[in-house]
Amino acid sequence: MENTLFRWDNPSQSCFDADGRIQPLNCKKGELSNRIITVGDPNRALKISQSFDKDFPVIVRKSNMQLTTYTGKKNGVLISVVGTGMGFTMVDLLVTQARAILEGPIYLIRFGTCGSLHADVPVGCFAISNKAYGIRQSYENEEFPYELSTKPFIMDEDLMNRIYKEFTESMPQYRSVIGPVWSADTFYGSQGRQDSNFISHNENVISKILEIEPESLNFEMETYILAFLGHMFPQAQLRVGAVCITLAQRTSGAFLSNEEKYTMECTAADALLKILSDL
Repeated sequence: MENTLFRWDNPSQSCFDADGRIQPLNCKKGELSNRIITVGDPNRALKISQSFDKDFPVIVRKSNMQLTTYTGKKNGVLISVVGTGMGFTMVDLLVTQARAILEGPIYLIRFGTCGSLHADVPVGCFAISNKAYGIRQSYENEEFPYELSTKPFIMDEDLMNRIYKEFTESMPQYRSVIGPVWSADTFYGSQGRQDSNFISHNENVISKILEIEPESLNFEMETYILAFLGHMFPQAQLRVGAVCITLAQRTSGAFLSNEEKYTMECTAADALLKILSDL
């Protein structure tokens, strides 16, 4: 019997519902912009969307897979903000399905939170990525069950420069730093966090990272896969930038307060939207 609820389109094997919305992103053509800000926290996505132009109705699409999309205009230019949740899987899904319903180049800026790996970069800074490394758990290796990349993927230089310029000029009260980012596949083991209930043999993770890249700036969970997709698949026309608030200091153990994080998120919203609207 023919399935009347969904259809599968080759070669992406993407699933569209009867209304033409790709699932599980739950957007169709016209509901997602080629200029995208991705955030892990759906509340951060909502905050940024509140800086859209007030004379254009915001399109809100919610997915049953924790993806929430806000599409509106800034300075008359259509922009989308997508809350993805955490991890490689969700941003891989977003990019692949966005590509299936969009035409032309995609400009994507990840705006997240991170831990600072650099002793001289405290909490409350903006960490802007120039290249991305990855680390994942290797479940077969008991002695040191982690695999670290040694060759990074380079971020889009134009977007990186635009982010740095806008952030330093419009928010001089905050320090903006450019450097290499590491993206982990797990929150605990692969990031060197320890728990006595789960002995992960990860006490040397950060020292191994600094051996490979002494200038390593920050630790998070998404940028590496975005840089990989942009670098390895030029036919996808994906240009990627990334900037994160340094929420934790992995050297000193310091942590940014929720109040300070909220202020930085709200302050950065206009800067991010301006960067994309100026493209």
